[in-house]
This record gives sequence, structure tokens and C-alpha cells, in this order.
Amino acid sequence: MSFKTIGNIDVTIADAYIAEPKWDAKPGEKNNRGVPVTVWGDLCIIVKDDQGNTDVWKGELSNRTGNGTKSHLEQTAITLERLVEIGFNVPTFTDLMNQCNDDNVLPNLIGMRCTVTTEEVTYTGKDGTQKTGIFTRYLNRLGA
Repeated sequence: MSFKTIGNIDVTIADAYIAEPKWDAKPGEKNNRGVPVTVWGDLCIIVKDDQGNTDVWKGELSNRTGNGTKSHLEQTAITLERLVEIGFNVPTFTDLMNQCNDDNVLPNLIGMRCTVTTEEVTYTGKDGTQKTGIFTRYLNRLGA
């Protein structure tokens, strides 16, 4: 069951794993530094509130460059920055990968408390109709 409210919600991390990327590199795609883009996967964090509502936050693991104020960083660095912010001290990609077990699960993230920010999103459904839903946008330290 997904979140029903928009705003900041305190949650517990119910699962955390590295999965296949949602957006792989396009042929010939380069980042802002002119380097070919490599996508290693997505960090998927399943969050659950006190009422049992759940959602997934995804952090991309790639050398794609960010946008706006994060345009000087690669997506992996942005993802790691979020993890450090919530108290999971993995400042490097190697540190993150050392936390993974053989199933690409990060057991030390499971059970951590943090806060997510949800927002309403309008999207086109698989049937071509416009739909709206409430999705997790940001992962923050508890209470932020």
C-alpha cells in the first residue's frame, strides 16, 4: 500500500538492495565532462511508515552528471550523499559495495529510521490515460 499523504513522513527502511537500472545508458551518451556514461544499477530503498504504507526511493549508481545545483556531481555521488545524510556512512562507491551481501542486499540499512518527502505526480499509465499518485521524492535524515 503506497503513501496517502503529501509531505514529510517518518519511516523505517524495510529493505535495501541494488537492482538493475531503470534507465540504462543510451548509445553514445556522455556526461557533462564528455565521458561515456556507465550505469551500474539503482539503489532501491523500501520505506515503511508506522501505518504500514510503503514506497520505494531509488538512487542511481552511474557516472551521469546531476542537474541544477548538483550538476557538478555524478549520480553515484548524489546517492551516496543522501545515504551519509541519513546516517549510513558510505562516502565512496567501494564503501557501499562492501556493505552488500551476495544477494546485493544492504542488511545494515534495514531498520534505520529516516524521513521521506512525498509529492503528488501526474503520469501516463500503461493504458495511455493520465493518472496521479503520491510518490517518495526525497530521502532525508530523521525529522528533516
